[in-house]
Amino acid sequence: MSTEDQNKAVVTLQVGVDVDAFIEDMVSGTNHNEHMPGRRVELYNEKPDSLRNVDFVLTRDEAEKLKGDPRIIDVRYGTKIENGIFLRPSATDSEKLYSKSNTLTNTHYNWGIPACVNSTNPFVSTDLNFTHSYPLAGGGVDVVIQDSGIDPNHPEWLNLSGTASRLQQVNWPTVSGLTGTYTQDPNHYTDPDGHGTHVAGTVAGRLYGWAKEANIYAITIIDNAAAFGISASFNMIRQWHNLKSTTSTGYKRPTVVNMSWEYYKIYENITGGIYRGTPWTATTPQSLYGMVQTIYNRLTGPTRYYHPVRVASVDADIADCITAGVILVAAAGNDAHKIDITTGLDYNNSYTDSVNGTTYYHRGATPNNTSGVLTVGSVKFAQPEGKSFFSNAGPGVNVWAPGEAIMSAIPVGSTIEGNSGSTSYPLNANYKVTKISGTSMASPQVAGVVACMLGARPNYNQSQTKTWVETQASTGRLTEIGSSYTDLAYLQGSGNKFLKQPFSSSIAWSFSGN
Repeated sequence: MSTEDQNKAVVTLQVGVDVDAFIEDMVSGTNHNEHMPGRRVELYNEKPDSLRNVDFVLTRDEAEKLKGDPRIIDVRYGTKIENGIFLRPSATDSEKLYSKSNTLTNTHYNWGIPACVNSTNPFVSTDLNFTHSYPLAGGGVDVVIQDSGIDPNHPEWLNLSGTASRLQQVNWPTVSGLTGTYTQDPNHYTDPDGHGTHVAGTVAGRLYGWAKEANIYAITIIDNAAAFGISASFNMIRQWHNLKSTTSTGYKRPTVVNMSWEYYKIYENITGGIYRGTPWTATTPQSLYGMVQTIYNRLTGPTRYYHPVRVASVDADIADCITAGVILVAAAGNDAHKIDITTGLDYNNSYTDSVNGTTYYHRGATPNNTSGVLTVGSVKFAQPEGKSFFSNAGPGVNVWAPGEAIMSAIPVGSTIEGNSGSTSYPLNANYKVTKISGTSMASPQVAGVVACMLGARPNYNQSQTKTWVETQASTGRLTEIGSSYTDLAYLQGSGNKFLKQPFSSSIAWSFSGN
Protein backbone atom coordinates (compact mmCIF):
# COMPACT_ATOMS: atom_id res chain seq x y z
CA MET A 1 0.00 0.00 0.00
CA SER A 2 1.35 3.43 -0.91
CA THR A 3 2.09 5.71 2.02
CA GLU A 4 1.97 8.88 -0.06
CA ASP A 5 -1.65 9.57 0.73
CA GLN A 6 -1.43 8.72 4.42
CA ASN A 7 -2.00 11.49 6.93
CA LYS A 8 -2.97 12.07 10.53
CA ALA A 9 -6.68 11.41 11.02
CA VAL A 10 -8.51 12.61 14.13
CA VAL A 11 -11.14 10.05 15.16
CA THR A 12 -13.88 11.40 17.45
CA LEU A 13 -15.78 8.67 19.30
CA GLN A 14 -19.34 8.64 20.60
CA VAL A 15 -19.97 9.11 24.32
CA GLY A 16 -19.58 5.81 26.18
CA VAL A 17 -17.37 4.06 23.62
CA ASP A 18 -14.49 2.06 25.14
CA VAL A 19 -11.55 4.06 23.78
CA ASP A 20 -8.91 1.49 24.71
CA ALA A 21 -10.84 -1.30 23.01
CA PHE A 22 -11.28 0.82 19.88
CA ILE A 23 -7.56 1.59 19.75
CA GLU A 24 -6.76 -2.11 20.12
CA ASP A 25 -9.11 -2.95 17.24
CA MET A 26 -7.34 -0.43 15.02
CA VAL A 27 -3.72 -1.22 15.86
CA SER A 28 -4.22 -5.01 15.90
CA GLY A 29 -5.70 -5.05 12.41
CA THR A 30 -8.72 -7.01 13.56
CA ASN A 31 -11.50 -6.42 11.04
CA HIS A 32 -14.51 -6.13 13.37
CA ASN A 33 -16.76 -4.46 10.80
CA GLU A 34 -16.76 -3.45 7.17
CA HIS A 35 -15.87 0.16 7.96
CA MET A 36 -12.47 -0.51 9.54
CA PRO A 37 -9.21 -0.62 7.53
CA GLY A 38 -8.67 -4.36 8.12
CA ARG A 39 -4.94 -3.84 8.64
CA ARG A 40 -2.60 -2.81 11.42
CA VAL A 41 -3.00 0.95 11.74
CA GLU A 42 -0.35 3.23 13.19
CA LEU A 43 -1.41 5.07 16.34
CA TYR A 44 -0.30 8.66 15.74
CA ASN A 45 -1.30 10.06 19.13
CA GLU A 46 -3.31 8.31 21.83
CA LYS A 47 -4.22 11.70 23.41
CA PRO A 48 -4.58 10.30 26.94
CA ASP A 49 -5.59 13.77 28.16
CA SER A 50 -8.64 13.76 25.86
CA LEU A 51 -11.69 11.60 26.53
CA ARG A 52 -12.88 10.78 23.00
CA ASN A 53 -10.33 11.95 20.40
CA VAL A 54 -7.61 9.64 19.07
CA ASP A 55 -5.20 10.23 16.15
CA PHE A 56 -4.31 7.46 13.68
CA VAL A 57 -2.39 7.39 10.40
CA LEU A 58 -4.87 6.58 7.62
CA THR A 59 -5.35 7.04 3.91
CA ARG A 60 -8.07 9.44 2.81
CA ASP A 61 -10.25 6.54 1.60
CA GLU A 62 -9.82 4.71 4.93
CA ALA A 63 -10.75 7.84 6.87
CA GLU A 64 -13.88 8.34 4.78
CA LYS A 65 -14.91 4.69 5.11
CA LEU A 66 -14.30 4.69 8.87
CA LYS A 67 -16.94 7.39 9.33
CA GLY A 68 -19.55 4.68 8.86
CA ASP A 69 -18.51 2.92 12.08
CA PRO A 70 -21.39 3.47 14.54
CA ARG A 71 -18.91 4.09 17.36
CA ILE A 72 -17.63 7.21 15.61
CA ILE A 73 -18.98 10.77 15.37
CA ASP A 74 -16.49 11.96 12.78
CA VAL A 75 -13.07 11.36 11.23
CA ARG A 76 -11.06 14.37 10.15
CA TYR A 77 -8.36 13.52 7.62
CA GLY A 78 -5.49 15.99 8.10
CA THR A 79 -5.19 19.12 10.16
CA LYS A 80 -7.91 21.78 10.46
CA ILE A 81 -5.94 24.07 8.16
CA GLU A 82 -5.51 21.27 5.60
CA ASN A 83 -9.30 20.98 5.67
CA GLY A 84 -9.74 24.69 5.06
CA ILE A 85 -10.88 25.39 8.63
CA PHE A 86 -9.53 28.46 10.40
CA LEU A 87 -9.93 30.07 13.80
CA ARG A 88 -10.94 33.66 14.39
CA PRO A 89 -12.24 35.82 17.23
CA SER A 90 -15.91 36.77 16.93
CA ALA A 91 -15.36 40.53 16.72
CA THR A 92 -15.80 43.08 13.98
CA ASP A 93 -13.75 46.21 13.51
CA SER A 94 -14.49 49.15 15.76
CA GLU A 95 -17.59 51.14 14.82
CA LYS A 96 -17.45 54.45 16.71
CA LEU A 97 -20.70 55.54 15.10
CA TYR A 98 -22.46 52.78 17.03
CA SER A 99 -21.68 54.52 20.26
CA LYS A 100 -24.57 55.93 22.25
CA SER A 101 -22.84 59.10 21.33
CA ASN A 102 -20.42 59.31 18.45
CA THR A 103 -17.57 60.37 20.71
CA LEU A 104 -15.07 58.00 22.31
CA THR A 105 -14.71 59.42 25.80
CA ASN A 106 -13.77 57.90 29.13
CA THR A 107 -17.01 59.16 30.65
CA HIS A 108 -18.86 56.36 28.81
CA TYR A 109 -19.41 52.91 30.30
CA ASN A 110 -20.82 49.58 29.14
CA TRP A 111 -24.33 50.46 27.95
CA GLY A 112 -25.25 46.78 28.15
CA ILE A 113 -25.64 47.07 31.93
CA PRO A 114 -28.67 49.41 32.02
CA ALA A 115 -30.03 47.77 28.85
CA CYS A 116 -30.06 44.32 30.49
CA VAL A 117 -31.09 45.41 33.97
CA ASN A 118 -34.31 46.85 32.51
CA SER A 119 -37.02 44.78 30.85
CA THR A 120 -37.60 47.44 28.20
CA ASN A 121 -35.25 49.83 26.45
CA PRO A 122 -34.28 52.51 29.03
CA PHE A 123 -32.64 54.81 26.47
CA VAL A 124 -34.78 57.66 25.17
CA SER A 125 -31.69 59.44 23.81
CA THR A 126 -28.08 58.51 23.19
CA ASP A 127 -27.07 58.84 26.85
CA LEU A 128 -28.53 57.66 30.09
CA ASN A 129 -27.60 58.52 33.67
CA PHE A 130 -28.01 55.26 35.55
CA THR A 131 -27.12 53.91 38.99
CA HIS A 132 -26.35 50.22 39.01
CA SER A 133 -27.26 48.62 42.33
CA TYR A 134 -26.54 44.91 42.63
CA PRO A 135 -26.46 42.33 45.44
CA LEU A 136 -24.71 39.65 43.34
CA ALA A 137 -21.35 40.26 41.68
CA GLY A 138 -19.85 36.82 41.08
CA GLY A 139 -18.32 36.24 44.48
CA GLY A 140 -17.15 32.63 44.82
CA VAL A 141 -17.15 32.10 41.03
CA ASP A 142 -14.26 31.58 38.59
CA VAL A 143 -14.54 33.07 35.11
CA VAL A 144 -12.22 31.87 32.34
CA ILE A 145 -11.55 34.07 29.32
CA GLN A 146 -10.63 31.65 26.53
CA ASP A 147 -9.27 34.20 24.09
CA SER A 148 -6.20 36.16 22.96
CA GLY A 149 -4.92 36.59 26.52
CA ILE A 150 -5.32 39.31 29.14
CA ASP A 151 -3.16 42.32 29.95
CA PRO A 152 -2.21 41.36 33.53
CA ASN A 153 -1.38 44.90 34.61
CA HIS A 154 -4.64 46.63 33.70
CA PRO A 155 -6.33 48.04 36.83
CA GLU A 156 -9.71 46.77 35.61
CA TRP A 157 -8.99 43.46 37.42
CA LEU A 158 -8.69 45.05 40.86
CA ASN A 159 -11.29 44.24 43.49
CA LEU A 160 -13.87 46.88 44.38
CA SER A 161 -11.66 48.35 47.10
CA GLY A 162 -8.77 48.60 44.65
CA THR A 163 -6.39 46.71 46.91
CA ALA A 164 -5.73 43.44 45.05
CA SER A 165 -6.00 41.93 41.58
CA ARG A 166 -8.59 39.22 40.92
CA LEU A 167 -6.63 37.93 37.91
CA GLN A 168 -5.18 34.53 38.82
CA GLN A 169 -1.99 33.98 36.82
CA VAL A 170 -1.87 30.19 37.04
CA ASN A 171 0.27 27.69 35.17
CA TRP A 172 -2.45 25.75 33.37
CA PRO A 173 -0.57 22.44 32.92
CA THR A 174 0.24 22.48 36.64
CA VAL A 175 -3.22 23.33 38.01
CA SER A 176 -4.83 20.79 35.67
CA GLY A 177 -2.39 18.01 36.54
CA LEU A 178 -1.19 17.78 32.92
CA THR A 179 2.42 18.95 33.25
CA GLY A 180 3.64 15.89 31.37
CA THR A 181 1.41 16.72 28.41
CA TYR A 182 1.51 20.50 27.96
CA THR A 183 3.94 23.36 28.54
CA GLN A 184 2.91 26.95 29.14
CA ASP A 185 4.77 29.66 27.27
CA PRO A 186 6.47 32.28 29.52
CA ASN A 187 4.51 34.98 27.65
CA HIS A 188 1.12 33.38 28.25
CA TYR A 189 -0.06 36.37 30.28
CA THR A 190 0.13 38.92 27.49
CA ASP A 191 -2.44 40.19 25.00
CA PRO A 192 -0.89 41.78 21.90
CA ASP A 193 -4.26 41.82 20.11
CA GLY A 194 -6.41 43.20 22.94
CA HIS A 195 -9.54 41.16 22.18
CA GLY A 196 -9.30 39.00 25.32
CA THR A 197 -8.70 41.98 27.60
CA HIS A 198 -11.76 43.74 26.22
CA VAL A 199 -13.92 40.62 26.67
CA ALA A 200 -12.65 40.11 30.23
CA GLY A 201 -13.59 43.66 31.12
CA THR A 202 -17.20 43.04 30.09
CA VAL A 203 -17.46 39.74 31.96
CA ALA A 204 -15.84 40.78 35.21
CA GLY A 205 -14.21 44.22 35.03
CA ARG A 206 -14.26 46.60 37.96
CA LEU A 207 -15.81 49.48 35.96
CA TYR A 208 -17.21 47.85 32.80
CA GLY A 209 -18.18 44.35 33.86
CA TRP A 210 -20.89 42.40 35.61
CA ALA A 211 -19.09 39.92 37.90
CA LYS A 212 -17.02 42.49 39.80
CA GLU A 213 -16.12 40.04 42.59
CA ALA A 214 -15.33 36.93 40.52
CA ASN A 215 -11.84 35.52 40.15
CA ILE A 216 -10.56 35.95 36.58
CA TYR A 217 -8.52 33.40 34.63
CA ALA A 218 -7.05 33.69 31.14
CA ILE A 219 -6.28 30.77 28.85
CA THR A 220 -4.74 31.99 25.61
CA ILE A 221 -5.81 30.30 22.36
CA ILE A 222 -5.84 32.91 19.54
CA ASP A 223 -3.86 35.84 18.11
CA ASN A 224 -0.92 35.26 20.43
CA ALA A 225 2.36 33.38 19.93
CA ALA A 226 1.92 31.97 23.45
CA ALA A 227 -1.42 30.32 22.62
CA PHE A 228 -2.37 26.77 23.57
CA GLY A 229 -4.14 24.50 21.10
CA ILE A 230 -7.94 24.55 21.37
CA SER A 231 -8.31 20.95 22.52
CA ALA A 232 -5.47 21.42 24.98
CA SER A 233 -7.25 24.42 26.49
CA PHE A 234 -10.50 22.49 26.97
CA ASN A 235 -8.68 19.48 28.41
CA MET A 236 -6.92 21.67 30.96
CA ILE A 237 -10.08 23.61 31.88
CA ARG A 238 -11.98 20.34 32.38
CA GLN A 239 -9.26 18.74 34.48
CA TRP A 240 -8.71 21.90 36.52
CA HIS A 241 -12.43 22.12 37.27
CA ASN A 242 -12.47 18.44 38.26
CA LEU A 243 -9.56 18.99 40.66
CA LYS A 244 -11.17 21.90 42.48
CA SER A 245 -11.90 21.10 46.10
CA THR A 246 -15.52 20.77 47.19
CA THR A 247 -16.79 23.26 49.76
CA SER A 248 -18.54 22.37 52.99
CA THR A 249 -21.86 22.81 51.20
CA GLY A 250 -20.96 20.05 48.75
CA TYR A 251 -20.29 22.30 45.74
CA LYS A 252 -17.16 23.39 43.91
CA ARG A 253 -16.55 26.96 42.87
CA PRO A 254 -18.45 27.29 39.60
CA THR A 255 -16.42 27.71 36.40
CA VAL A 256 -17.83 29.96 33.65
CA VAL A 257 -15.96 30.05 30.32
CA ASN A 258 -16.54 32.80 27.77
CA MET A 259 -15.79 31.70 24.19
CA SER A 260 -15.78 34.76 21.91
CA TRP A 261 -14.20 32.98 18.94
CA GLU A 262 -15.24 30.66 16.13
CA TYR A 263 -14.00 28.46 13.33
CA TYR A 264 -14.68 29.47 9.75
CA LYS A 265 -14.21 28.09 6.25
CA ILE A 266 -13.97 29.88 2.91
CA TYR A 267 -16.53 29.43 0.15
CA GLU A 268 -14.25 27.99 -2.56
CA ASN A 269 -13.76 24.95 -4.84
CA ILE A 270 -17.57 24.73 -5.17
CA THR A 271 -19.01 22.15 -7.56
CA GLY A 272 -22.64 22.17 -6.42
CA GLY A 273 -24.67 21.41 -3.33
CA ILE A 274 -28.01 20.67 -1.70
CA TYR A 275 -30.51 23.27 -0.47
CA ARG A 276 -33.48 22.07 1.58
CA GLY A 277 -33.16 18.63 0.03
CA THR A 278 -32.85 19.78 -3.59
CA PRO A 279 -29.52 19.42 -5.44
CA TRP A 280 -28.07 22.39 -7.32
CA THR A 281 -25.08 22.93 -9.59
CA ALA A 282 -22.88 26.04 -9.56
CA THR A 283 -19.29 27.06 -8.86
CA THR A 284 -19.95 30.18 -6.78
CA PRO A 285 -21.75 30.87 -3.46
CA GLN A 286 -25.52 31.01 -3.95
CA SER A 287 -27.08 33.90 -2.02
CA LEU A 288 -30.59 32.54 -2.60
CA TYR A 289 -29.54 29.43 -0.68
CA GLY A 290 -28.31 31.37 2.34
CA MET A 291 -24.63 31.43 1.33
CA VAL A 292 -24.25 34.98 2.57
CA GLN A 293 -21.79 37.46 1.06
CA THR A 294 -21.49 40.77 2.95
CA ILE A 295 -18.73 43.13 4.04
CA TYR A 296 -18.79 41.39 7.42
CA ASN A 297 -17.69 37.97 6.15
CA ARG A 298 -15.48 39.15 3.28
CA LEU A 299 -11.77 38.42 3.38
CA THR A 300 -9.20 40.98 2.36
CA GLY A 301 -7.33 40.51 -0.90
CA PRO A 302 -9.15 38.54 -3.60
CA THR A 303 -12.90 38.74 -3.01
CA ARG A 304 -13.73 35.66 -0.97
CA TYR A 305 -16.30 35.02 1.72
CA TYR A 306 -16.29 32.76 4.76
CA HIS A 307 -18.96 30.89 6.66
CA PRO A 308 -19.37 29.11 10.02
CA VAL A 309 -18.07 25.55 10.23
CA ARG A 310 -18.13 22.81 12.84
CA VAL A 311 -15.14 20.82 14.12
CA ALA A 312 -16.35 17.53 15.59
CA SER A 313 -13.23 16.89 17.69
CA VAL A 314 -13.58 20.26 19.43
CA ASP A 315 -17.36 19.82 19.82
CA ALA A 316 -16.58 16.59 21.70
CA ASP A 317 -14.13 18.41 23.97
CA ILE A 318 -16.84 20.99 24.69
CA ALA A 319 -19.43 18.32 25.48
CA ASP A 320 -16.99 16.65 27.88
CA CYS A 321 -16.42 19.97 29.67
CA ILE A 322 -20.17 20.36 30.11
CA THR A 323 -20.42 16.83 31.50
CA ALA A 324 -17.70 17.76 34.00
CA GLY A 325 -19.83 20.70 35.20
CA VAL A 326 -18.19 23.63 33.40
CA ILE A 327 -20.58 26.39 32.24
CA LEU A 328 -19.90 27.52 28.65
CA VAL A 329 -21.08 30.70 26.87
CA ALA A 330 -20.30 31.32 23.17
CA ALA A 331 -20.56 34.17 20.69
CA ALA A 332 -22.91 33.41 17.79
CA GLY A 333 -20.40 34.78 15.26
CA ASN A 334 -20.37 37.68 12.81
CA ASP A 335 -20.94 35.85 9.52
CA ALA A 336 -24.56 37.07 9.03
CA HIS A 337 -25.59 33.42 8.50
CA LYS A 338 -28.47 31.41 9.87
CA ILE A 339 -27.66 28.91 12.62
CA ASP A 340 -30.19 26.11 12.46
CA ILE A 341 -30.92 23.24 14.85
CA THR A 342 -30.77 19.55 13.94
CA THR A 343 -34.50 19.36 13.18
CA GLY A 344 -34.51 22.60 11.18
CA LEU A 345 -35.23 23.02 7.49
CA ASP A 346 -31.76 24.43 6.76
CA TYR A 347 -29.56 22.32 9.01
CA ASN A 348 -28.41 20.04 6.18
CA ASN A 349 -27.83 22.75 3.56
CA SER A 350 -24.43 22.02 2.06
CA TYR A 351 -22.08 22.55 -0.85
CA THR A 352 -19.49 20.22 -2.31
CA ASP A 353 -15.88 21.33 -1.97
CA SER A 354 -13.85 19.58 -4.67
CA VAL A 355 -10.90 19.35 -2.27
CA ASN A 356 -12.54 18.64 1.10
CA GLY A 357 -15.94 17.19 0.23
CA THR A 358 -19.38 17.98 1.66
CA THR A 359 -19.47 21.16 3.76
CA TYR A 360 -22.45 22.35 5.84
CA TYR A 361 -22.88 26.09 6.31
CA HIS A 362 -26.04 26.52 8.42
CA ARG A 363 -24.98 24.53 11.49
CA GLY A 364 -23.13 27.34 13.27
CA ALA A 365 -19.45 27.45 14.08
CA THR A 366 -17.76 25.53 16.85
CA PRO A 367 -18.01 26.42 19.75
CA ASN A 368 -21.49 27.98 19.32
CA ASN A 369 -24.61 25.86 18.82
CA THR A 370 -22.89 22.86 20.41
CA SER A 371 -25.50 20.96 22.42
CA GLY A 372 -26.13 22.83 25.68
CA VAL A 373 -23.79 25.77 25.04
CA LEU A 374 -25.39 29.18 25.57
CA THR A 375 -25.12 30.89 22.17
CA VAL A 376 -25.38 34.68 22.15
CA GLY A 377 -26.34 37.03 19.30
CA SER A 378 -25.60 40.75 19.14
CA VAL A 379 -28.13 43.58 19.62
CA LYS A 380 -27.50 46.88 17.81
CA PHE A 381 -27.48 50.14 19.72
CA ALA A 382 -29.69 52.14 17.34
CA GLN A 383 -33.45 52.38 17.55
CA PRO A 384 -35.48 50.27 17.22
CA GLU A 385 -33.74 47.54 19.17
CA GLY A 386 -32.95 44.64 16.90
CA LYS A 387 -30.19 42.27 15.87
CA SER A 388 -26.88 43.62 14.63
CA PHE A 389 -26.70 43.11 10.89
CA PHE A 390 -23.45 41.14 11.17
CA SER A 391 -24.74 38.78 13.86
CA ASN A 392 -25.58 35.19 13.03
CA ALA A 393 -29.19 34.38 13.88
CA GLY A 394 -31.63 31.49 13.77
CA PRO A 395 -32.91 28.83 16.18
CA GLY A 396 -29.36 28.06 17.32
CA VAL A 397 -29.11 31.47 19.01
CA ASN A 398 -30.46 31.21 22.57
CA VAL A 399 -30.34 34.80 23.76
CA TRP A 400 -29.47 38.31 22.55
CA ALA A 401 -27.32 40.92 24.28
CA PRO A 402 -25.78 44.32 23.51
CA GLY A 403 -22.78 43.88 21.22
CA GLU A 404 -22.21 47.16 19.39
CA ALA A 405 -19.91 49.98 20.55
CA ILE A 406 -19.21 48.31 23.89
CA MET A 407 -16.72 50.13 26.13
CA SER A 408 -14.10 48.02 27.90
CA ALA A 409 -10.42 47.70 28.73
CA ILE A 410 -7.61 47.18 26.20
CA PRO A 411 -3.81 46.93 26.50
CA VAL A 412 -1.68 49.92 25.58
CA GLY A 413 -0.16 49.37 22.13
CA SER A 414 -2.49 46.50 21.23
CA THR A 415 -3.75 45.77 17.72
CA ILE A 416 -7.24 46.90 18.71
CA GLU A 417 -5.94 50.22 20.00
CA GLY A 418 -4.16 50.74 16.69
CA ASN A 419 -7.31 49.95 14.71
CA SER A 420 -9.93 51.58 16.90
CA GLY A 421 -8.23 54.31 18.86
CA SER A 422 -8.51 54.60 22.63
CA THR A 423 -9.16 56.90 25.53
CA SER A 424 -7.68 56.88 29.02
CA TYR A 425 -8.92 54.54 31.74
CA PRO A 426 -10.87 56.73 34.20
CA LEU A 427 -8.99 55.56 37.30
CA ASN A 428 -5.49 55.59 35.79
CA ALA A 429 -4.58 57.52 32.64
CA ASN A 430 -1.63 55.19 31.97
CA TYR A 431 -4.10 52.52 30.82
CA LYS A 432 -6.61 52.48 27.97
CA VAL A 433 -10.21 51.65 27.05
CA THR A 434 -12.13 51.66 23.78
CA LYS A 435 -15.39 50.71 22.06
CA ILE A 436 -15.65 47.79 19.65
CA SER A 437 -18.49 45.73 18.21
CA GLY A 438 -19.26 42.08 17.56
CA THR A 439 -20.93 39.03 19.01
CA SER A 440 -17.64 38.80 20.92
CA MET A 441 -18.90 41.77 22.91
CA ALA A 442 -22.40 40.28 23.41
CA SER A 443 -21.29 36.88 24.73
CA PRO A 444 -19.41 38.30 27.76
CA GLN A 445 -22.53 40.22 28.81
CA VAL A 446 -24.24 36.84 29.26
CA ALA A 447 -21.18 35.19 30.82
CA GLY A 448 -21.00 38.02 33.35
CA VAL A 449 -24.68 37.80 34.32
CA VAL A 450 -24.37 34.00 34.58
CA ALA A 451 -21.34 34.35 36.86
CA CYS A 452 -23.34 36.64 39.14
CA MET A 453 -26.24 34.18 39.28
CA LEU A 454 -23.92 31.25 40.05
CA GLY A 455 -22.66 33.09 43.10
CA ALA A 456 -26.08 32.36 44.59
CA ARG A 457 -26.67 29.01 42.88
CA PRO A 458 -23.25 27.30 42.63
CA ASN A 459 -24.90 23.90 42.10
CA TYR A 460 -26.42 24.82 38.73
CA ASN A 461 -25.26 22.78 35.74
CA GLN A 462 -25.18 23.87 32.09
CA SER A 463 -28.77 22.83 31.40
CA GLN A 464 -30.12 24.64 34.45
CA THR A 465 -28.07 27.73 33.64
CA LYS A 466 -29.26 27.81 30.03
CA THR A 467 -32.89 27.42 31.14
CA TRP A 468 -32.45 30.19 33.71
CA VAL A 469 -31.05 32.64 31.15
CA GLU A 470 -33.81 31.87 28.64
CA THR A 471 -36.56 32.04 31.28
CA GLN A 472 -35.37 35.32 32.79
CA ALA A 473 -34.88 36.98 29.39
CA SER A 474 -37.20 39.76 28.25
CA THR A 475 -39.35 38.32 25.45
CA GLY A 476 -40.60 40.09 22.35
CA ARG A 477 -38.33 43.07 22.94
CA LEU A 478 -36.36 42.89 19.70
CA THR A 479 -37.99 44.47 16.68
CA GLU A 480 -38.03 42.66 13.35
CA ILE A 481 -37.07 44.92 10.47
CA GLY A 482 -39.78 45.51 7.87
CA SER A 483 -40.32 43.37 4.81
CA SER A 484 -38.34 45.76 2.61
CA TYR A 485 -35.18 44.33 4.16
CA THR A 486 -33.62 41.05 3.11
CA ASP A 487 -33.93 37.96 5.28
CA LEU A 488 -30.47 38.71 6.70
CA ALA A 489 -31.94 41.37 8.97
CA TYR A 490 -34.37 39.02 10.66
CA LEU A 491 -33.97 36.79 13.71
CA GLN A 492 -34.56 33.85 11.31
CA GLY A 493 -36.37 31.73 13.87
CA SER A 494 -34.35 32.62 16.96
CA GLY A 495 -36.39 33.12 20.10
CA ASN A 496 -36.90 36.84 20.69
CA LYS A 497 -35.11 36.81 24.06
CA PHE A 498 -33.14 39.80 25.35
CA LEU A 499 -30.71 39.17 28.24
CA LYS A 500 -32.21 40.21 31.57
CA GLN A 501 -30.39 40.53 34.87
CA PRO A 502 -33.16 40.27 37.49
CA PHE A 503 -31.14 41.08 40.62
CA SER A 504 -30.40 44.77 40.35
CA SER A 505 -31.79 46.19 43.59
CA SER A 506 -29.90 46.74 46.82
CA ILE A 507 -31.92 43.92 48.39
CA ALA A 508 -30.30 40.53 48.06
CA TRP A 509 -32.02 38.58 45.33
CA SER A 510 -33.83 35.41 46.41
CA PHE A 511 -34.65 32.47 44.17
CA SER A 512 -38.02 30.79 44.12
CA GLY A 513 -38.06 27.01 43.89
CA ASN A 514 -34.80 25.10 43.62
